[in-house]
This record gives sequence, structure tokens and C-alpha cells, in this order.
Amino acid sequence: MRGAAGSTNSSSPESSRSGSFCSPPSAPDGSGRTAGAVSGRGNAAWKRRFFIPRQPGNRDQDCRPNRAQRRRAFKTDGTGSRYLFEPGQPNCGQKLSAKFSRFFPEPALTCFTTKFILSKLQCKQRSIDVTVLNNGVTGHRGNPEAAPENTLAGFASAIALGVDFLETDVHESADGVLFLCHDATTGRTCGTDLAIAETEAAELRKLNAAHSFPSERFAPIPTLGELLALVAANPHIRLSLQPKCPAVGAICAAVERAGLAGRIAFNDGNFELLMEAKERLPEALIFYDTRDVEQLESGIGKAVAAGFYGLVAHQDSLNRERVAAIAEAGLEPGVWTVNDETAMRRFLDMGVYRFYTDCPARLLKLKEGR
Repeated sequence: MRGAAGSTNSSSPESSRSGSFCSPPSAPDGSGRTAGAVSGRGNAAWKRRFFIPRQPGNRDQDCRPNRAQRRRAFKTDGTGSRYLFEPGQPNCGQKLSAKFSRFFPEPALTCFTTKFILSKLQCKQRSIDVTVLNNGVTGHRGNPEAAPENTLAGFASAIALGVDFLETDVHESADGVLFLCHDATTGRTCGTDLAIAETEAAELRKLNAAHSFPSERFAPIPTLGELLALVAANPHIRLSLQPKCPAVGAICAAVERAGLAGRIAFNDGNFELLMEAKERLPEALIFYDTRDVEQLESGIGKAVAAGFYGLVAHQDSLNRERVAAIAEAGLEPGVWTVNDETAMRRFLDMGVYRFYTDCPARLLKLKEGR
């Protein structure tokens, strides 16, 4: 790598291997001071070179991060959304901080200034600072219209369409593994009827969750960990979990281990279960699912008092006045599960924002036309 004066700096094999920032040139008298200090400009002038725009003929331009380094610092997800780091990897502030710490020895004022600037770039993985999609479309169990429900193929299909949220159901096996399946038994989706809570993970993994899609290849029932890994690899996607077992603590622990607390929601009609999830994972969004008019009307006040994010009502219980009441209470109004295009149009006209749907492609196309 070349220094400010264009000379080759071979003192750090690691720097030349990784393409990292170059070190300040040493003073010609061997005093260990930087060239900037010799010329009276000080380390602050050197620091500024990392942030100034490239100018034609600038002799310091090789000291700036190159194009590959900028690509590593700011990734693009293909939809125009930009984010600072990949889940599970150090963010760009941490990477830059490690590099700058070699250049500015403590307790230099420039070191303090640099650390202050870099601290503004720090982004805890618990509160992931990403630009997520926010189009109100929740892929109910993935994309059941085009792929087997609650399978990795179905979730990947929904992600490719550009849904806002994935939604899935979580059960716990007899040996404590968290699986994704809507029903408590596997007969409808796998063709072999086993009670998930009474069956060990090794047996459940032998079942074909794509049984209802004969054209699909064998697809095992996915675990929650596998879906969390898929979500982590797609930073614009969020995930809504519906616990179908008492293991809320285990679910929240898995989310925290994956570093995805900032992109997780919980949805259910069991108010006490949602309260437990909120207590264990305060950063998660909570959607209260209601089944009828009575639960909807009584649930608005309860959801507001509990600090929930939204209320998602069964489509048969919604009208324009109730949608307005939900929105006026400060909750996101939603509806489940709408697959008919005429019904989609009707609820959009009412002011419904959040849709649980088995046909996300249909809804996304409809929303694009508005």
C-alpha cells in the first residue's frame, strides 16, 4: 500500500494483505513523529485526510479508503437500502476503530477526537440499525401460494418478492428443539401424523414438509434457528413469531443469540403470552391478533395500555369505523388472513395497513398500482 508521499509501506504485512488504511509517514529524523507533526500540521491534519473528498492531483489520495473498502463498510441489499454491517459481523465503526487505534497513540487529543467520531458509527447488534422494508405486507407462513408453508423455500420465496415481514408459528419438540409448523401435529403438512410436543427432533426432521407440493423436493420441517439465520442474511426483512408452545423464554433466547431483537415481532391472540414476550424482549414489536368484534373492541384499550405496536383483526370483524378507532388509538391497524384481491382493495380503502396474507405477490402488485 502507498503512503501519503507515494512511497511503499511494507511495515505491516497485515495491512498489505487486507488492503487496510496506510500508516502516517514517519519523520525523516527518525524521531517517531508523523510527517504532519514535522510540518506543523499535527495529527489532526492527517486524520482529516481520511474524510476529505478525493481531489484530482491530491497527493494524499492513496491514504483514503479505496472502493473495495467502502463497499465493505456500506453494503447494499439490491433494493436501494443501505446498512452499516452484516449481522454476525463487526460493524464498520468497530472495523475503523481497530485500524485508527494503531495510528493515534493515547492520550493524544486526535485520538480522543477520532474515538468520538467513531463512537457515532457504533451500532449495537441488539438494536440493528438497518433500513427495513415497511410496506405492510406480512408473508403468512412464508408464501403458501407458491411454495410449501413454513419451509425455508417458502420463506426465501417471500423474501424475494419483497415482503415487509415473514410470519411463522413455533412449536417445541419433546427434546426442546424449536420447530416451525402451524399445527400441533404434522399430518396436514407432512402426510405423517405426529404430535410435535411428543416427538424428538431427529424423528421430526425425517418428515417432508413439502408433502402438499408434490412438485417440490424434500423439505424438512425447519427449525427456528435456521429461519433466524435466513433473516440475518437479509437485513431488510423482519420476522413475526407466533408461539404455539409455552417456551417463550427459549424463543426469546434464540432471537437474542442471533442478534435480531431489533427485527423481531410477536403476534398472537393470547394476551398473557404476548405480555411475557414483551417483558423478555422489550425491543420486539407486539401485534395483538383478535378473532371477533368483542375481542377487537375490548382489545384496543388493553393493547394501548400494554404498549403494543399493532392490532390485527380477523377480516370478518373489521369495518371502516373500527379501523379508524384502532388507528386513532395509536396502533397499527391490521387484518388477517386476506387472500382475495377484492377484499384486499376493500381493506386498503378502509385504511388498513398491515396484511397477513398467503398471497403476498398479489397484494404487493396491488399496492404498487396505488
